Amino acid sequence: MNLWLLVPCPGRRTHELVDLAKTLALPPNRVVAVTTPPDPVNRADVAGLADTLITMPSPDMLFGVWLNTGLDHIATQVRDGETYEIACLSSDARCTAEDVPLLVDALRAHQLAMTGPDLHGHLAPGEVLISRGADPRTLHNRIHGSAFVVAGELGLRFDPQFRWWYSDDDFETQARVTGGVGLVGGTSFHHLDHPPTAQAQEWAPVDRAKYVAKWGHEPW
Repeated sequence: MNLWLLVPCPGRRTHELVDLAKTLALPPNRVVAVTTPPDPVNRADVAGLADTLITMPSPDMLFGVWLNTGLDHIATQVRDGETYEIACLSSDARCTAEDVPLLVDALRAHQLAMTGPDLHGHLAPGEVLISRGADPRTLHNRIHGSAFVVAGELGLRFDPQFRWWYSDDDFETQARVTGGVGLVGGTSFHHLDHPPTAQAQEWAPVDRAKYVAKWGHEPW
């Protein structure tokens, strides 16, 4: 396991980032946080937990851009040809220290591009539901954007045309086409689910239409 943790986080949710980093207890040099003005995370507040804090140059709330920034940074820290895993977690994702390794193990055991937890409790512990290519996506078999692990060496990136909702749906569809995704049963992941901004809600129908135009089907 060659694991990195990537967490986007505004300053007002620093306590969530701190709690998550403490729970997972990864080496600080493997923890990358991405934040944005005008409410950025203070570096002193994550000292000893996250060695890399990247502050975006603009205040735009663009989910995929935040994560792409972190993914690009991590890619510069590994050797060419090296395999590595990136756990992309929202600051409001909650889990135990054992949960992320379960996702990593499933990723590598089944040679997938992406794995995520079964948040609906439909799968038995240790069960992995694998989806590839054009398999239909539903609210129950999709990978939730709050918690997933990707095979970093594949170089997957978020499509910047999707601003908030459907960024993760598009990213997962890329992963399904690239190498397949796995929904993993038996974890304790859950999501605190902060309500989206009014702007994100305005973007939703437009970006859903973009998803349909790109892939030829509804996201779910």
